[in-house]
Amino acid sequence: MTNQAEHVPAKPAGPIIRSVDSVVGAASLLMGASSVVSLIQHAFNVGFISAIEIMLAFYERFICMLIGWWTEPIIGNLLAWLNGLVNWDLHLYPHWKHIFVLVAVYFFRDAAASGPMKRPGGEIFLSAIGFPIAAVISIGAGCIAPTPTDWRANFEIAAIAVIGVTLFDIAKLIWYAGWLRPWVAKRRGRTLEAYWPYLTSRLHFPARTFVVGMSIAAAAPGLPLVRDLPNSGLAVVLTLILMLTVYWLWVGVTRVAEVREPGDDWWSAYRRSGPGLLGLAMLSVFVAAFVVVVSNSLALEAGVR
Repeated sequence: MTNQAEHVPAKPAGPIIRSVDSVVGAASLLMGASSVVSLIQHAFNVGFISAIEIMLAFYERFICMLIGWWTEPIIGNLLAWLNGLVNWDLHLYPHWKHIFVLVAVYFFRDAAASGPMKRPGGEIFLSAIGFPIAAVISIGAGCIAPTPTDWRANFEIAAIAVIGVTLFDIAKLIWYAGWLRPWVAKRRGRTLEAYWPYLTSRLHFPARTFVVGMSIAAAAPGLPLVRDLPNSGLAVVLTLILMLTVYWLWVGVTRVAEVREPGDDWWSAYRRSGPGLLGLAMLSVFVAAFVVVVSNSLALEAGVR
């Protein structure tokens, strides 16, 4: 898994910033939860009641208005050119949009949660890095047909996501080493650690993410309960993001003592830690999606359609 940089106390946000954060947080929650529900639908072939179908239809229409109407023709032309160049037969499948939304929300919440621990402007930089990576991940995985029992196809869908998350973590480390490192040293009165030792001593974090993620991507599609799913690759992608969420929740617990200030209670300190904020943000996404899926199951059991 990856690291979060050292905690540096930040000035309290003003009311305008807090309002913007609240709106952005609510939007990322709604978009992230809708993407998880849509990926569950594709991965497990779940049938939803009409109320949830209407909700997902609004989500699909919004995503189409936001990115689909202008990106899909461009991507289609690029794939047609690539198919002619190397004699491939690539097509873009609908699940690409949902992967993009979920991974983009994860990267955005990661960048936002790191805000108190790095120089101002880092959220913009990391988001600018994260969104292109999320686009490449989603397009790459979206070009793979959701084929049941096809281990290679489902492994590739999950492996592309793992590679993308690892690249984002490496980019984050480079940002920390280049800009956060001298800032923290100055704020804390420490000796400035050299760039390369700082960077290389922390590369084991994204390396661990890569090894663990690729191992799961390789093993899971072959498991008896997974391989017969309509799209086990998407199920593995959901599982990997959920595992990262649990990991960050735990890291937040271990960082409470580090960030706790006089007069703080435990919960206040936890919410101020970068890992805790990221874990809580992504947990809210999965909890909201879980509520929708469970409510759907209960409604179907009751005969609601």
